Amino acid sequence: MFQKFYCFLFIALISLYVHSVHACDSDCVKEDSWAAGIAVGFGKYSNPLHDGKDRNVSVLPSFYYYGEKFYIENTEVGYVLEENADWMLTLKGKFNNDGLYFNESKFDSIIISDMLGPGWFEEPDESVSVDEVDRKYSYMAGLGANYFLNENFMLTAGAYHDITGVHYGYSLSTSAQYFLQRNNWQWQAGVGIEYKNSDLTNYYYGLRPEDGTSYVDFNVKSTINFSASATASYRLNDNFFLTASYYYEWLDSNMTISPIVEDTHTQFFFLGITAQYGSN
Repeated sequence: MFQKFYCFLFIALISLYVHSVHACDSDCVKEDSWAAGIAVGFGKYSNPLHDGKDRNVSVLPSFYYYGEKFYIENTEVGYVLEENADWMLTLKGKFNNDGLYFNESKFDSIIISDMLGPGWFEEPDESVSVDEVDRKYSYMAGLGANYFLNENFMLTAGAYHDITGVHYGYSLSTSAQYFLQRNNWQWQAGVGIEYKNSDLTNYYYGLRPEDGTSYVDFNVKSTINFSASATASYRLNDNFFLTASYYYEWLDSNMTISPIVEDTHTQFFFLGITAQYGSN
């Protein structure tokens, strides 16, 4: 099974280099630039766990800084190892979103702002409330690669490992992103695939004796989740935008078979107005 995933990542990485079209001529962020913003409106981030609380979101802060090599975007920190007009290889760190389902803190809105399937298994006889288990946030770091097919289309791939010692797991991901800008309008749409190994998924969605549930032991295998997203923005002036975003993720049956998990998907949407200020 692991051979399939290594093959999947290899194909995804190779696809970043098989084209030779120059892109990113006008939309790249300038060096030594920064911006801070806040979006105010209405949104909701769903929780797929049993008795998990969906989060209503009314405020989404955001910020970025780009130096010559170093950058930070909300909770993502990166260092550009190699780049040209077509592709970029980056060493980066980012939060693992699974921790959001088990915790609630004042920093959740910043983590969520980074985001702007059922199988043949039968359902277990007993479900477990998320209130009965305790799981920690984790932070992942690794390599990410972007390839710009043209000024409107980008492919990405990444491999990340837990550096916080929470579960020592890793994830592999790839995505395709499409961008379009016309006058004051800007649209973005994307699809993605993420593989999470059993160390990661079993930490969050498996059960152990110390959890104090009726399950003495329940193990969760590795998962592959699929996602789709779309965002539309309208520029009112130099600093204000109207924004609508939607994100949908199909959860692997290896995850939904867990007694902790109730839904086969999770989703996030937000509609509001964004104010952003920064360097030119």
